[in-house]
Amino acid sequence: MIRAVAVACLLGAAAGTPWGKYLAGHNYANPINWVTACQKLGQTPSGYGMGSGGGKKTYHLKCDSNPIDVVCSSSSCTSSYVPAKTAGDTPPPGKFDIKAPASSCSKFSSEQVQAFLNIHNKMRCAVGAPPVHWDRKLECQAQHTQDKIGAFKHSDSYSMKIAAGENLATGKSPENAAWMWFTEYLQSTDYAHGGETGHYSAMSWKGVTKIGCGVGDGSDGKGVVRCQYHGSPLPNMAGSYGTNLDTFYGEASSFKKCGMTAGEVKGKASLYKKWGILRPTGKMASNIGLYSVTDEIWSNTSPTAFFSACAFIGAAAMVTVAVVVRRRRSLAQEDRELLAVEAVEDGLE
Repeated sequence: MIRAVAVACLLGAAAGTPWGKYLAGHNYANPINWVTACQKLGQTPSGYGMGSGGGKKTYHLKCDSNPIDVVCSSSSCTSSYVPAKTAGDTPPPGKFDIKAPASSCSKFSSEQVQAFLNIHNKMRCAVGAPPVHWDRKLECQAQHTQDKIGAFKHSDSYSMKIAAGENLATGKSPENAAWMWFTEYLQSTDYAHGGETGHYSAMSWKGVTKIGCGVGDGSDGKGVVRCQYHGSPLPNMAGSYGTNLDTFYGEASSFKKCGMTAGEVKGKASLYKKWGILRPTGKMASNIGLYSVTDEIWSNTSPTAFFSACAFIGAAAMVTVAVVVRRRRSLAQEDRELLAVEAVEDGLE
């Protein structure tokens, strides 16, 4: 009885959640899978370690940017970590809560299809775009395209039977793909010319009414998520940005009204920044607590400018020095699609 109470206390608010149920089904002899454990939290697996002693195993997980310890004894696995709310915990609000049809062509399960549609509609709700529907014909087109290409390579989607924009991501997790595309909003509000927000603008485009996605293996053996977006006008068409994308700064209230949290956005963005595939900046980053004036200036200043400024200050201590800050060239859009999820996909159960 005492042991049961202790386990219940350690599970705490997690009891009855996917996380709590996952832990309850494991023990020392039936160890956890760290990738699956993070996914039960709705978070991206990003690190792992393990120690043992005294008849127990302790798993040191890193899910998103959260350090999480799980202790497994002969009878159970427990953790004091209390999961924060995630966008996947609840359906989208009001008119954004749209039922997806059963998966017909793609290799996603019907549950994954619904989750993919839900996260798209929550994100569209937050940025002020209308909801989208999952279209089976577009799903089949995306899946057949991936099966035919068999690689991480864009198709001529704008000229297909169902004309559509297209996003690609390395990996097989629909949630990870959606989050990586969405967090590009943190890099720029110049959607038409910046070259750093193409995935974000496709999924947030007001004219898009239907989406369909597929998944498969790439030529390198790693997964590829391929999503296609149909509507009028098609996403990322020159001359249409102003009427199809509102400037989005990511205020906490925008996320809250749509069943998301600024904290979860920050956690995802922090991870992708660490991976080197995201460069949060300006008001967008400051709204989720990522921005630092010092970091922004000196992380983008050339070594020559830095040392020249230091020498000048040393020679004329009372003179105010203006340092010209030069931004690094942004990563190519194609490179940004090569998302770093694949490193943790191999351990899926």
